[in-house]
Amino acid sequence: MTRSIAIALAASTLLVTGCTDDYTIEFRYISSAPPEVLVDADQIRLPEGIAVGVEAIAVEDDRLVGSVIDFVPVRPGIIGIDRGTHERTYVFYGISVGATSVDYYFDAELIGTIPAEVVPQQPQP
Repeated sequence: MTRSIAIALAASTLLVTGCTDDYTIEFRYISSAPPEVLVDADQIRLPEGIAVGVEAIAVEDDRLVGSVIDFVPVRPGIIGIDRGTHERTYVFYGISVGATSVDYYFDAELIGTIPAEVVPQQPQP
């Protein structure tokens, strides 16, 4: 009887907390970018009017996985994200100055959110 209660408690805990998989994303720039551009798993910062190409690779428990990543800006009028022409490539671009976040999905499941901001362009000397 005690064992079945323990199993039921463990199962209900999994239902409440969800999966314990630790997903993250590794980004690699595939185009040149000004120094104020930052695209990583913790933060996205782009100047207004600037685009950067990146490769985004899903990582689960420190191993690469082939999951499809979909990036969805919460406020699409601030930041834009389009798929690139090659697998795992994307173009991130600043549309207008402001703060937002980007939700990311693996295999159509919401996995996380990255804070994002578009800043004014720095004047060129």
